[in-house]
Amino acid sequence: LPRAALTGPFAALGARWPDAALLAFGYGQRDFFMAEAPGLAEALRALAPGPAVMRVTALSAPPPPMPGQEIHRLAAADPAGLDAFLRTSFRMGPGGGLAPSVGQAPRWAFFDSPLPYSLAYTCNRWTLEALAAAGLPLDPAGVVTRADAMTRARAVILACAGGAVAPRHGSLISG
Repeated sequence: LPRAALTGPFAALGARWPDAALLAFGYGQRDFFMAEAPGLAEALRALAPGPAVMRVTALSAPPPPMPGQEIHRLAAADPAGLDAFLRTSFRMGPGGGLAPSVGQAPRWAFFDSPLPYSLAYTCNRWTLEALAAAGLPLDPAGVVTRADAMTRARAVILACAGGAVAPRHGSLISG
């Protein structure tokens, strides 16, 4: 999301990284997502339901696509809906702001999420729910894998790109 578009408790994240043009939001299983180099043990633990975290990454520009992937810019038709969805994804502090981060580095920070991670509620489903909350016509029901998410998002990507062919896998940027 463009840093300048952040409001409420998320505006404080923008202030944390004043040189960032964008802030990327991600949701994931706590042990796996926070591991420096996740291995088999973290991957196996991620198969069982458990706690989740949100990761916010400060970016100076959209990241370049990884080999075999593309990045698609999608505009939020309902920024207030996206803001409300993000508020449900972060554990909030007593004053209505974000609870303190649970891990950080110079360009990113992790925050506890009240949403439990499970195979029925993965990062891919979370992403489609965020995009649906932003007003994009996506149905996140049953989404587990990245391929599931991109299959659902393909029609929106095609509509937004004026009919250009969408990739089989990719990342989505809303903003």
